[in-house]
Amino acid sequence: ELAITTFTQRLSGGKPRALFNTPHDILIPKKSKLQEATNRLLDEIDFGDVLSESTQGAFFSLGIVKTGIDSNGEDYRNGYSYKMTRPFAASVTLDNWVHDMTATRKDKMTFCGDRLSLLLDDAADLYEHGDKLLPLKDTEGYGQSGERLKELTQGGSSNREYFRDICEVWEIWDSVEGRIITLAAGEGEPCDVTGEFIDVRDWTGPEKGPYHFLGFNPVRGNIMPLPPVSLWLDLHELANNVMRKLERQAQRQKTVFGVQPGGDSDGLVSMQANDGEMVKLLNPKSIANISFPGVEPSQLAFLIQLKNMASWLWGNIDALGGLSPQSETLGQDRLLTASASQRLVRMQNITIQFAQEVIHDLAELLYNEPSITLPLTKSYGDISIPRYWTPADRDVDFLHYNMTIDPYSLSYRTPSERLEIIRQTILQLAAPFAQQMQAQGIVVNYEKLFKIVGEYTGLDELKQILTYAKPQGTEEGPVRALQSPNTTRTNVRVNRPGSTSQGKDEAMIGELLGMGQQQSVTNQIGRATG
Repeated sequence: ELAITTFTQRLSGGKPRALFNTPHDILIPKKSKLQEATNRLLDEIDFGDVLSESTQGAFFSLGIVKTGIDSNGEDYRNGYSYKMTRPFAASVTLDNWVHDMTATRKDKMTFCGDRLSLLLDDAADLYEHGDKLLPLKDTEGYGQSGERLKELTQGGSSNREYFRDICEVWEIWDSVEGRIITLAAGEGEPCDVTGEFIDVRDWTGPEKGPYHFLGFNPVRGNIMPLPPVSLWLDLHELANNVMRKLERQAQRQKTVFGVQPGGDSDGLVSMQANDGEMVKLLNPKSIANISFPGVEPSQLAFLIQLKNMASWLWGNIDALGGLSPQSETLGQDRLLTASASQRLVRMQNITIQFAQEVIHDLAELLYNEPSITLPLTKSYGDISIPRYWTPADRDVDFLHYNMTIDPYSLSYRTPSERLEIIRQTILQLAAPFAQQMQAQGIVVNYEKLFKIVGEYTGLDELKQILTYAKPQGTEEGPVRALQSPNTTRTNVRVNRPGSTSQGKDEAMIGELLGMGQQQSVTNQIGRATG
């Protein structure tokens, strides 16, 4: 859980945004409007959640995202009813997935598809023979396999109740013929027609089809990748087993007092006596202190070593997750984090490429669907003017844009990280070029700056400390620099005893195993990490 949460947050924790680029200058205004419309669409369909779910799925098996056009209600204009549509992106779980297992590469698959649940009334409107589908409660023998997550969490069909009648269908992508085939899903009798055929229609979306795949460790000659969890699981289970064994040892640890036959009175007096009280005993030697051992030191040392080994195998999760400093200086810690991020960088590149493909298809679906209208906003300084993405904006073929799409902001940034970026921008760009900026009429709005600092840090006291009066006029004259050009800097190095997480673990292992280490090494155990 720790590794998956850390990596998922690093790979897809931010709010997805896309930057469109086209080599054709004449299409730049249209490109900018399409970029704004696509980013608005990503918000409406909660694409960030879809990307996060598929990223998490890639750690266990394969991340799958399905794209297409979905119904979005109805609109009434001029006395007529119009069906509203909208591109969608949905994460597909592996237990609702099927593909051509004879293929050795993804682009060689002849078919793939997913199983989905929908209302029985909606199925009758969507598919040619949708009215022949039967509700799940009438499907004999359905849900007896016990292998799907649905059966594991909801029980068999005899235990399941639905508020409305629903059915399940398979939507199969035939990549050879370029069509979507719909079949009735489930066991028993899922429909009242011969066979399971429900509908077939031509695919009018992007050329590669509706499905996109995310996997971190490709296996040559196999469609299914090697999931990271399969490499982590053995060490994970071993550490848990050792921890449970230590728990049993800790629970067995106890201290009892035994007395010789005939020494019952001495034992009763000792048991009732308070701490430090002097009592009279007939035979003190008849009472014995018996202790049963608890946690075995070598087992605890082994568990600590397993924890360090797990962090190493999982890509230095301590550094990636910011759990604790890994070195005694900030510079060394940054170097270790950068080295630990090499595996993360590769995963980020794969995730960005995956998000790029999905967003490209969503943009193409948005561009080619003639019934979609999205509200947008055009800003001119502090003035915002509403505008719309309409069918009139589709005046050339989508492929003529020849666009490259660069997803960004996939990694989540905390308010403190955002504030650090602002601080570095002010120090490294605004302050050194203050004269040139002022010559061009660019000044830093310190009122908004301090309000952002107060908001991002949660310090409401800044509102009481700072008073924003009306700006006073400045006299004309040469612009002075923010600081004197002649400065003196003195570097003072102060050595303070510190400790790292790994150093404390090594010191604890040596102490548990009785290795006779130096006192300075043992003292690391009691120091604060950092």
